[in-house]
Amino acid sequence: MNRVPAFTLLEVLVSLLLLAIVGGLVFVVLQTLAEGTGTAGTAAVAARDRLWLEQALRADLERADRLSLGPQGSIELANDTARWTYRFTPDSALRQADGVPAGGWAVPGITVAHVPVRPGMALLAELTLEMGGAPQQRLVLVKHYDRATPARETLAHGHTDPY
Repeated sequence: MNRVPAFTLLEVLVSLLLLAIVGGLVFVVLQTLAEGTGTAGTAAVAARDRLWLEQALRADLERADRLSLGPQGSIELANDTARWTYRFTPDSALRQADGVPAGGWAVPGITVAHVPVRPGMALLAELTLEMGGAPQQRLVLVKHYDRATPARETLAHGHTDPY
């Protein structure tokens, strides 16, 4: 009797079982990697938005010669030719330039503190932003004015700084 070389049914079932186990492990590993990539991508987008917000605020603060808090914790920056307004919602920051929307960032939990003048430092305005989320960050922007700047910084107590 001639025997034909072939696999037995038991050998085929064992190989299919091993293939299913390896396939299940690969699926779990790939799913974990995909979730980690999504989390890292979300963190990267949040960091990018915080950086863009900081850069826009720094640029506008540099050009501005007046800084004040507006309604509901908004920030108003102005000079003789332009005005910038930053409004903060619970999950984003919105920028307007001369009343026209000019940017928005998904930066959650921003609270604003403004110290127009420190005692003995009449040529200084400080703006502090507390940014929520994880990790929580504090952004402190300081505007130094020189003596050549016209005396038009309006203080929180309602008069113009006399220098």
